[in-house]
Amino acid sequence: MGGLYCSTLLNRMTNEWKNKYIDCFIPLSVPWGGSISALEAIVSGYDFQTGVLNKQIVRVAQRTFESNFFLLPNPRIMEPGEAVVSAPHRNYTASPSDMMELFRDIGVGTELYEKVLKSNQETIDSGFPAKSPGVETFCIFGSGLKTPVSVDFERKEDFPDNNSFHNFEAGDETVSLRSMSVCAQWRDTVSVLDIGSLNHMSTLFENRSIDEIVRILFRNRSHSK
Repeated sequence: MGGLYCSTLLNRMTNEWKNKYIDCFIPLSVPWGGSISALEAIVSGYDFQTGVLNKQIVRVAQRTFESNFFLLPNPRIMEPGEAVVSAPHRNYTASPSDMMELFRDIGVGTELYEKVLKSNQETIDSGFPAKSPGVETFCIFGSGLKTPVSVDFERKEDFPDNNSFHNFEAGDETVSLRSMSVCAQWRDTVSVLDIGSLNHMSTLFENRSIDEIVRILFRNRSHSK
């Protein structure tokens, strides 16, 4: 999530400020187009893949986190009509109108979602989620693992408490490759490193990530003896 905040900051600062204070931007595994995990947290509860936490109990708190609404799947990376919630009675896309209906159907207030939509309007109008930050950018992420792209319910009585997953694509188990690779579209992106089958949290501790970060940081320095 830090990458999203950094990107927002960079897009709001002047080129003069960025030229003076920023050498480059190295985002790791950033959910530029959102993550289905955030939607799962709001709808059914997210136990961080522990198998220990009671999802319905933690969901009470997760529905109050503005960050979960900020990280919802972005319709701009979705196919037309693609469902992010699939249930016997109906499907919901990532469009704001469908999300508002979903939250009403599960008894969640829409105030936080509306606040996020309003605060993101400036970025959305300027090309979110694919607006270049205006500094040299080096994207790093892992993929190659099955990553859910929708929250699914097999029976009407399962909705919204007992979800399952049926639709997957490549990603890091938390964020899809489709979402992480948005940065590849930017004019300021110098390189994109996909380090393979690593989960979301492992990227930071992977030697290949660390080596790449060191290489980037010292790329413009002369190596004198």
